[in-house]
Amino acid sequence: MKIATVEEMRAIDLNAIENLGIAAALLMENAGNATVALMRQHLGDCQGTFACIFIGPGANGGDGLVIGRRLAQMGCQPLFMMLADPEQLTGEAASNYVTIGKMGIPVWPMPAQRLADACDTLYRGNQSAGRRCYALIDAIFGVGLNRPPQGIFAEAIAWINRIRSDCGIPVVAVDCPSGLQLNTGRVTGPCVMADHTACFGFPQPGHVMAEGKELCGKLHVLDIGLTGKNGDEDNGAILLADDSLIKKIVAPLHRPANCHKGNHGHLLIVGGSPGKTGAALLAARGALRAGAGLISLAASHTLLPNYTAALPEAMTIPGTDTGEADLATILAACDGKSAMALGPGFGLGANQEELALRLYLEAPLPMVVDADAITLLAKHPDKLPEAEHPRIFTPHPGEMGRLLRCSASEVQRDRLAAVRRAQALLNQNRRQHVLLLKGAGTIIASPDEQLFINATGNAGMATGGMGDVLTGVIGSLIGQCLSLTKAAVVGAYLHGLAADMLLRQTGIGYLASEVADSLPAARRRLLPDYGYPVATD
Repeated sequence: MKIATVEEMRAIDLNAIENLGIAAALLMENAGNATVALMRQHLGDCQGTFACIFIGPGANGGDGLVIGRRLAQMGCQPLFMMLADPEQLTGEAASNYVTIGKMGIPVWPMPAQRLADACDTLYRGNQSAGRRCYALIDAIFGVGLNRPPQGIFAEAIAWINRIRSDCGIPVVAVDCPSGLQLNTGRVTGPCVMADHTACFGFPQPGHVMAEGKELCGKLHVLDIGLTGKNGDEDNGAILLADDSLIKKIVAPLHRPANCHKGNHGHLLIVGGSPGKTGAALLAARGALRAGAGLISLAASHTLLPNYTAALPEAMTIPGTDTGEADLATILAACDGKSAMALGPGFGLGANQEELALRLYLEAPLPMVVDADAITLLAKHPDKLPEAEHPRIFTPHPGEMGRLLRCSASEVQRDRLAAVRRAQALLNQNRRQHVLLLKGAGTIIASPDEQLFINATGNAGMATGGMGDVLTGVIGSLIGQCLSLTKAAVVGAYLHGLAADMLLRQTGIGYLASEVADSLPAARRRLLPDYGYPVATD
């Protein structure tokens, strides 16, 4: 699914009105009707209930007026809590305000002082009349907000969140939770916590990443007629890597009955050091669980007995802990391998730095670059564009900050911009490298500047070893005939899906190794391997 930036969304709206001839009033009516339909689907019948609808000063408030009018026609009492002077409403919002007046539906101008008391009075009065609150509807701010809500708007947001928390009333946000910046997913002030968010036409980046991934609750992308019959849902600078997109690109992972281990790749993992042996093991476990045919671990000879005992399925390549000898050993081991994973638990010493740089520049394999390898290579920014073979960088925000010479908080402030900057750095000589920025709404950038935002994953993944498993998964998928970009996109999706399945089973507290062990079940949901039906649970 295409993800549209705020600027692109405005252009889509304008195109619908000016070029397709769809009246703005009809689009607002469609938005309101579609939102009410999703409410009835997820919240049930509204007959005999009341709904608190917070009306902001723009078109978002107009959508809220349509929603309230339709709810009234279905037997729900709308409480229009006006946060804007009705005299200042314009266009379709003003027209809908006139309509509800003609229908005799009362509105409640909210006072600039003691707003919470006024809201409480209305809310409790309707409860006393024997009505149940159907929903709290946030129609305050829409896609264009780029500053923290203040004054009466901030007070309204605080009241909505309090009633949701204290009384368990579901919150439905129109366009987005008010306070969320949709190009970045950032929140710089008060923000509504929604249970359901209705967005129209296409999602924006902030719906599916950073704080927005949680604040939106369940995201509903509703068709209101913004595009023609060929609405280029799969064409755009940013795509949502959801179930629909992933299923279109995983066909090479299908296994015929007469396959053997040599058909499914041989991943060479270079990592592990005293105190960090688990990282390389987790990468190997992730690779095998994602379907790799063979795995070889290259590390100090002193660590190999631990590896053999912990993961007997992996082969080992002993190192000598001397730079030049290890370089020659590993380069020789590249023969017959499908990909290399460099960095999990690699270590940060001078010998490792030289070895990481030489392997990055010279290893004749596609390479997943992660963890310590990123930290070491970030010391050599002039060398990053010089690798002869394609690489996938998989930094977390801190490692991305090292690549870009900035802080992790600066990366998080605008994740998409950070990814674009890093891609420009890596691909300035030739367009061949892929970048994956981990986090809530992992972002993948292809060499040709196509961006993907991953739809899976949850907060339980914020624990040690998760990134090591992902490194193994991606390296494994390269060996199973996926391009580097597709391996990164599918790998992130499968990794997050396995974690989502665990969250439903166990809650927060699952381990990275358990995510690795859940990968076969996650894969099976996407693509049935030979002889097994698709899982339906």
